[in-house]
Amino acid sequence: MIRIMDAKDPTRFGRRGFLASIASSGLLAGLVGVGSAASDDDAGPVTVSGRRIHKYRPDGDFFEHEQRFVSPELRDYYGKATLVYDEGTIHRRAVPDEYTDPDRAFTLNYRDTAVIGRFREFDRLETKQRDAGSADAAVGTASIPDYTGPLYVYNSDVDNPQEEDLGEATGPINVGWNRDLDRDAASINSQMESWGWTSLYAGSPGDRYVIMDEDASLPYVTKQDEHIVKGLSTPTTQYHVRAYDLPQYEEENIAVAGQAHKDPVLHDGPPWNFAEARDAASSAWDDNGYSTVFHYVENGEGYDTSDGFFDQVRAD
Repeated sequence: MIRIMDAKDPTRFGRRGFLASIASSGLLAGLVGVGSAASDDDAGPVTVSGRRIHKYRPDGDFFEHEQRFVSPELRDYYGKATLVYDEGTIHRRAVPDEYTDPDRAFTLNYRDTAVIGRFREFDRLETKQRDAGSADAAVGTASIPDYTGPLYVYNSDVDNPQEEDLGEATGPINVGWNRDLDRDAASINSQMESWGWTSLYAGSPGDRYVIMDEDASLPYVTKQDEHIVKGLSTPTTQYHVRAYDLPQYEEENIAVAGQAHKDPVLHDGPPWNFAEARDAASSAWDDNGYSTVFHYVENGEGYDTSDGFFDQVRAD
């Protein structure tokens, strides 16, 4: 199925002048609503309801941030009801005054849903989504090959997770940098820093993982290579791109894939403003003489601030 969208509509596509639309089946529907019987091996991922708990503890100039997702439903599927994530640190100057005068530990929590599964289960479903999209894909006159890299990023309750470990889908891959730029994630970060993409307050964000080709020489599940951030006028928010170097056997045309979002106050979310942050990241390159091709990869369903677009930054 071919869908060429009107790139001249400023209300939908901004000022940039070219759109390539790739139609996929939306098989995963944003990885929401997938799941099967708890007794089946590799029956997930599953969507479960529970409580999201963010704990903050002062430690010098920083607050340590721990996130928990607690769901009795999860025990039925994977034998555990709680996942604990290390979310790094937040500088105390970015924490609201009510928690810093004096510094004190505090907890925020709310009801939430989560899409959780073993990494090999997510891998299987990502592969199905890409294969379904490739069967129908068309890029009009753009001559841009189908995107074959990671589609989502995941949190994990263990460092350096393996295929049998549990992950939680947390956001769509939504921006990428072409190989014709001859850059890796570190070089892209340095370039964007020169354009003002720097953090107002130092901190240490938590890791998110993507799934690589299982035959790759890199780890099967790989964390970000760079954190690219731009502090905003409100000091407790920032645009944040986790950038991942992709070997050529993983993705022929895209050298670096990114997951762009807008960090809310205290990084406790939502909303994560995926589409807004993606546009901000790629617009930084547009503003400096590069071009962007829009792909519609349909990995945004289930994320209320994502529209399923992927911005591909090119040299020309």
